[in-house]
Amino acid sequence: MRKAFLAALVVALTVALMPFVAASAQGQPIIFGIIGSTTSSTFRGVRLALEQVNQRGGALLPNGQRVGVSPAVAEVRTPEEVIAAISSLEQVGVAAIFGPDDPDFARVIANRTPNGVPLFTAATNSEVPIGLISNSLRSRASDSARMAALADVLVSNFNARRITLYQGTSAGASSAATALVVALAQRQVAATPILQDPNASVAAAAEVVLQTQPDTVVAFGKVDELLELYQALREANFNGRFVTDQADNRAFINGLGPTPLAGMIGVTNWLVTDSAPASAAFVRAYLEAFGEAPDGLAAAAYDAANAGAGCYSARRHAASAALQRTVEPACSAFSARHVRSVYRRWRDNAKRCHL
Repeated sequence: MRKAFLAALVVALTVALMPFVAASAQGQPIIFGIIGSTTSSTFRGVRLALEQVNQRGGALLPNGQRVGVSPAVAEVRTPEEVIAAISSLEQVGVAAIFGPDDPDFARVIANRTPNGVPLFTAATNSEVPIGLISNSLRSRASDSARMAALADVLVSNFNARRITLYQGTSAGASSAATALVVALAQRQVAATPILQDPNASVAAAAEVVLQTQPDTVVAFGKVDELLELYQALREANFNGRFVTDQADNRAFINGLGPTPLAGMIGVTNWLVTDSAPASAAFVRAYLEAFGEAPDGLAAAAYDAANAGAGCYSARRHAASAALQRTVEPACSAFSARHVRSVYRRWRDNAKRCHL
């Protein structure tokens, strides 16, 4: 396994920041900021993308010069630290920011200073402020898009009719559950929601779920809640479908044990088993770099970082200042085309209903 291949700048909020700036004609490096730890999937996805850009000679600037690209990291422990982390990274001179991806942390993006650098989040919940005002973009499809695709699969492919939704206490559970209820209603299927009482056990909620006699249980929540729900249903000999959007979460996979529940369906933006050449090459490179398989967060970060680095090459073709002003907003939102591509890939993979 290869060891560290890029020197990451860790931005400590209590320490003076190093005077890096974004790429310039003097050849200073382009810096991409990451909100999260250096062991996170997002950091690893961005880092791998930047390493490969450097192996190809660096990012191409409008003047034809190539410069290196490097990651800078700001670690946060609470949602309240997110805005300070964004400000710190912008002071460093980053060209784009990746994260936060936690649904609760991502809500705070609404409070960032206008006209900041492009920010990509893998959070899918509806409360995340996406758009030009916050200059914040999604690297994964939103809950409304994901749940519409899931509803299609459940209703059309599996003829699911008795669907019970378990909504745990995680920040993103409500957004996903609400989006799926709406999507199912649009397909004339009513779902029964069961909300986890924070003062009661998950096992008690599982009993209520089973009383609805579902053919399909769709579960959103914290990993420990989902594992406990899964175990309770298994012990009760539930033989219907179990659906979760945490299917590629390593903690969830490890917690399942050796005998997964039959009929499990995962909802994810990307499959590690995707046979497309670009996807297979990404998996091989990630395994070589980090010694373990990537998840959907890593794939989303890798794609977004590559799109961001490619943005500089696109700017080179601006023939005038006016055209440059036209190209740069679309490029700094190097989002739109990328997100559509990610959603198409996610939608196609989701309809295969692989775990």
